[in-house]
Amino acid sequence: MQAKIKSNAGELYYNRCIHQHQTPSNHFYELLLMIEGTTVKIDTNHIFSNQYNTYPIDGVSESGIRIRWIDIEGEIDFQGDNELAEIVGKMQKGEIQCHHYKGDVKEFVDLREGNSSKGNNGKGVYVPHVGIVRG
Repeated sequence: MQAKIKSNAGELYYNRCIHQHQTPSNHFYELLLMIEGTTVKIDTNHIFSNQYNTYPIDGVSESGIRIRWIDIEGEIDFQGDNELAEIVGKMQKGEIQCHHYKGDVKEFVDLREGNSSKGNNGKGVYVPHVGIVRG
């Protein structure tokens, strides 16, 4: 999965922080400036309701960075992963949330029934602050 970062993502981040009466992180602001207008690869091991983690980005971050959905320009390239496209589509429509598993999408059923080895509480019902765990 990959996505193009908006060409003004740094400015958008800064303005969001000011509007929300938060102090912008200079480090994160500088990272966004470095990837503005570029396409980044998204780590799909954890899918969150409003943000993604990138894989490491050469010359920018050895561990990747977290980007918000609103900093992505255009459509996400799911690179043929229809199952992931379905999950993200439902999240964007508000049909499912990162901490509320329902429906019959395999990842949700596995988590609900406790079949996932990652992130569940032993009962597969709730995964705090993690999002959808794939793989």
